[in-house]
Amino acid sequence: MLTLAYMNKESLEISLREKKTCFGPDPEGAFGVKGKTSGNYQHIVSITADCDRDALVVMVNKDGPACHLGTDSCFNYPVMGELPLDFSVKSLYKMLEGRKAEMPEGSYTTYLFEKGMDKILKKIGEESTEVIIAAKAGDKEETVYEIADLMYHVMVLMVEMGISVDDVMGELESRHIIDHKVKQEKNDEMILLNPKGDVNLHTHTYYCDGKDSPRLWCSVPSPWAFVRWDFPGTSIPLIRTSA
Repeated sequence: MLTLAYMNKESLEISLREKKTCFGPDPEGAFGVKGKTSGNYQHIVSITADCDRDALVVMVNKDGPACHLGTDSCFNYPVMGELPLDFSVKSLYKMLEGRKAEMPEGSYTTYLFEKGMDKILKKIGEESTEVIIAAKAGDKEETVYEIADLMYHVMVLMVEMGISVDDVMGELESRHIIDHKVKQEKNDEMILLNPKGDVNLHTHTYYCDGKDSPRLWCSVPSPWAFVRWDFPGTSIPLIRTSA
C-alpha cells in the first residue's frame, strides 16, 4: 500500500490517458499528475474497481517515494500490531548499496566488498555448486536455501559492478517477446526439408540474400530437426519437428 488519494472523473481520464496517476482536484480545483514536480511518477500497471464501483486499487511501478515525506509508503505509523517489513529484491539491493557506502565493521557484506571481485566471484561459484547439489538430491527446502545464498552473492556482485535491478529486469523483459532475435550457432549442421515435409539428409546452407524470398537454415542432431525460416530483416524462433 503506497498511498490513499482522490480522483474524480476528469483526473481518472487523465490517468488513463497518460498511464500515470493523476489526483485531484485539490481545494483550488487543480489536478496534478503524481511526480510532475518531484519526478516520482507512478506508472500505471492496472486499475481494479471494488464491488460498489466507488473505489479503485491502482497498481503502479513508481519512480521514487510515494509519500511527500520521502518514504516509499504513506502508511508508516502502526496503530495496532507491528508494521510488516516491506521486503523486496530492490530493498535488499538498496541495503547492499548502503553497506558498500558505509562499510560497517563486522558485516559479512562489508567483508565481501573489502576482499573485492575475486572473493565475490569465488562465493558465487561455491553457491552455484551448492544449488546444483541440493537440486540433484531433490531436496526442495535445501535448494531454496541455497538459491537465496546465490541470489544474495549475485546481488553483491551487481552492486560492486554498478548493475541495477532494473538493468537485469529490462534484459529479462526484452527476452519476453517470443519472436525476439534468435541466436544461431555459427557451425550448426544444416539440413533442408522439402515442401512435402520429407527429410532430405543432404546438408545445405541457405542465407538471406536481401530479396523477398526466404532462406531456410536447419540443424539436425538426430532424431530432431530444428528449422528456422529467415526473411530479410525477420527472425522466427526455431521450430522442433520429429525427423
